[in-house]
Amino acid sequence: MQTLVDERRFRVWIVNCEGWRPQSVTDVPTHAVAVEPAEEAPMSAEEAGIYIESFNETALSEQTGNWAVAVPLWVRYEGDLTAGQSVPS
Repeated sequence: MQTLVDERRFRVWIVNCEGWRPQSVTDVPTHAVAVEPAEEAPMSAEEAGIYIESFNETALSEQTGNWAVAVPLWVRYEGDLTAGQSVPS
């Protein structure tokens, strides 16, 4: 039997974190502004983790100012994030 946790889906977003300097690929910004979705399709927690680790490793070494974060998807009337919107914590 699958649990709700196993069924959670995430959208990985590329975000801009002005002035924030991560120290490791697993750091989470305190404030971020959505730039664009990394991929159109939602991901499982495992898929999102793999994508984020790879993207953030490159971003950390190149100091791009962008970062990848996973945002849990919730079905709701208001819809998904849009570019320029603050990412909820």
